[in-house]
Order: sequence, then C-alpha cells, then structure tokens
Amino acid sequence: MNADREVVIGILGGGEIGTHLLKIFLDLEELKVKQVVDLDTNAPAVKLAKKHNIRTSTEMMDIIEDPEVSLIVEVTGAEQVTDKVKEAIQNQAKDIICGESAYLLYYIIQMYIKSHQDLIDVVSEHLTRIHDEIEANSNDISESITEVEQVTDNLNMLAINASIEAARAGKEGRGFSVVANEVKELAEKSNGLVQNIEGINQNIIDLNREITDVFSSLKESGDSSSEYRSFADRDSED
Repeated sequence: MNADREVVIGILGGGEIGTHLLKIFLDLEELKVKQVVDLDTNAPAVKLAKKHNIRTSTEMMDIIEDPEVSLIVEVTGAEQVTDKVKEAIQNQAKDIICGESAYLLYYIIQMYIKSHQDLIDVVSEHLTRIHDEIEANSNDISESITEVEQVTDNLNMLAINASIEAARAGKEGRGFSVVANEVKELAEKSNGLVQNIEGINQNIIDLNREITDVFSSLKESGDSSSEYRSFADRDSED
C-alpha cells in the first residue's frame, strides 16, 4: 500500500468489533472510512456509520468495487467471506486485514486504550491530591490574611490614638509622636504585606482552577476510553 496515499477504509462486518474499530477510526485524521457493509441493516456499525454520513450497504461487492477503498477490514468471522474477498481483490490495488489479523488489530488497540486509561487514572489521582493540598493551603492563607488585617486595623487605631495623645501633651508628647509615626509606618508595611499575600493567594487560586480544568479534560478523555473499554469487555464476555 502506498504510504503517501490517503488510507480509505471499508469495513466488512457491522457487529461489535466492526463498531468498536469504526469508533476508533473516526477519531484518526489519517484514516477515512468510506463504507460499512453488513447483511443486517440494523447492525450497530451500520447505524453508527449512518450517523456519520458514511455509506452503508448489504452487498460485499460494493466495497470491493469501490475504487477509493484501499484497505478492507473484514471482521465478519466467516472464512468463506474472507476467501471471496481475497479472490475478488487479487487484481486490484487493495489490501485486506482479516481473520486473526483483524482480531489482533482489535486487541492491540484495546490494550492501548487500557494503558491510556491507566495513565489517566494515575495522573488524575496526583492532580486531585495536589488540588486538595493547594486548596487547604489557600484556605489557611486566607485565614492568616484575615488575622493580619485585624492586627493592621488595630495598629492604625493605635497610631491615631498615639498621635492624638502626643498633640495633647505638647512638648512632653514628642516621644509619643515618634512612637505614633513608627506604629503608623508599621501598619502601612503590614497592609502592603497583606496585599502582596492576597495577590500570591489569588495566583494560587487561579492555578488551582487551571488544575481543575485539566482534570476535567482528563476525565472526559478517560470517559471516552472507558466507553471503548467497556465495549471491548462486553465483547470478550461474549
């Protein structure tokens, strides 16, 4: 098969494996599914193909005679069908995956999906733990900020009272005035520190939101993989 040519696929067999492969092929940009053929017009792969505007047929020769189809994936499980297809495409520029090869392709993809899901589970677990730790630390910081703000308010009030007392005392209150200015400067530094911490805490909160978004994306990807895997599990049980 020419590697530079677009791979146009025809699926022969609309049962569970055909449906499973069709779902995967639909997500691959390098592949194009042109036809799905099955004698049963209500076969699951046939129904799925119709939803995606993929041509369906009950005639095997429709795939064989389609000049655009370069690869036939035969998953009917019937040896006579495989033999007929091989015979019919002898003089055509078509390849076929059938029998054990088709099942091998199916299970390779199945194992890939399982590995992908396992990786998602591990990453999601770590992200969840990091998210919870960040959230707990952020809450502690918020509580500390509240306490520091209360201290800052008290310092401001103390500076104001000290200034008033210094003014009343006149010359004798100069020392009081110096203390009042020091307390005022301390309150201003404390207020600036609170604002800096609030900014850092907001950055932490924003980071946690991004982690939540990533986790949601991973969960969606995991749900998709789980759908494939549960589909495969049902098939293996049968």
